[in-house]
Amino acid sequence: MKTRIKFICQGNQGTDYYRAHYPIQILNNEGYEAWWDNGLNPESLADDADVVVVSGVAGENMAEQIRRETLQGKIILYDTDDWFLGVPADNWGHAKSRDRIGSKSLLRIQTEVCGAASGVLVSSPFLEDRLKRLNPNVRHAPNVFAEIPKKDIKAPDPLVMGWAGGVEAHRGDLVAWRGIASQIYKAAGCEGFVHLGADKDLEKAEDLLGLDVPVIHLSRTDFEGYYQKLATSGIGLGIVPLA
Repeated sequence: MKTRIKFICQGNQGTDYYRAHYPIQILNNEGYEAWWDNGLNPESLADDADVVVVSGVAGENMAEQIRRETLQGKIILYDTDDWFLGVPADNWGHAKSRDRIGSKSLLRIQTEVCGAASGVLVSSPFLEDRLKRLNPNVRHAPNVFAEIPKKDIKAPDPLVMGWAGGVEAHRGDLVAWRGIASQIYKAAGCEGFVHLGADKDLEKAEDLLGLDVPVIHLSRTDFEGYYQKLATSGIGLGIVPLA
């Protein structure tokens, strides 16, 4: 009988691809029965899956629900790629973590769930080291990608600098590059800047970076179309988030 593994996630975020959708493909190819669901509630924890991997929280009593299920023999893993106890103040997630669900803050619920789970899956050694104080069963499970065929990759000509994603969760990262980005832009001989995912932001990446150069704004897309859009964006020199 196949081990049944359910992932509970939002389903439409980039992180969901790395932390759920692609791992599901691997697990199914290895003979497991794995799937995902975007409904996080007591019923979703109590169904007939052998293992439930949860990447979000809902309800002030979620930790108690997890404990009840684990006492019945179910394995419930909490998955995170965020250092939720150290979100910078300029990240929108800092204020969000203080939102209340019933009588508890989201941050407190996350902390309780992390401790109540059978184990915790994290994306980096940094998180593995720090979350062991909440749960002794922490395992490093890095973000994964589908295998990319090996071929010669050449930078676009002309070279374009770019940022892919929103800025609301990484404003501080972009500000940290202010001044430096323009120096790199000139030294590399770039001829333009592309911001893929600019349509919903109140601020623009190029403004936070302090770049006064020709700019192309490309709208956001779901993760199925992300790679194609990124591949055709013209970005040859990318800036990535630091935190």
